[in-house]
Parts: sequence; structure tokens; C-alpha cells
Amino acid sequence: MANDKTGRVLYDGVFLPYSSTTAISERGLEIDAEQPGHHAFDQYVMIGDAFVPLVHMKNGDILIPAAEYDDGKRRVDSSKRLIPR
Repeated sequence: MANDKTGRVLYDGVFLPYSSTTAISERGLEIDAEQPGHHAFDQYVMIGDAFVPLVHMKNGDILIPAAEYDDGKRRVDSSKRLIPR
């Protein structure tokens, strides 16, 4: 589930990790709210009339709403190409 700052539900569905299309355990999941670019437009997918964020985790993974997994994965792939190594 993803909520906005006021608590309104944006997405009430499953998130899948960028690294795999299988669900992961809730154990040890910690959101990285300080992730650079977390608020960038390319870090959201449109579901219905809501922009739902891609969720950056402290372990380095990114959770993508399953309902728009392909779009979310494309956005992550694009942003990774733009970051110099």
C-alpha cells in the first residue's frame, strides 16, 4: 500500500522488487527516505488518477507497484543510464 502525506491511499496493491518479479519477505524492509532523486518525476508510475512512487529501500532495492511493473522497471532502467558511474 502507498499513501500520500495526508494518509490518502494512492495504491492498495502488491509491490515487487526491481531485481525480481517475485514477492519478497516483509522482514527487514526499511524505506530509504533520503534516497537522491526519490522525488523526481521518473520515480513515479501512474495508476488510475494517482502518481504512485517507486519505493527505494535501505538495502538498495527498489519496490515497484505490480500493477505497473513494466513501466516502473523502464523508469528505473532509464534513470540508472543517466547516473554516471
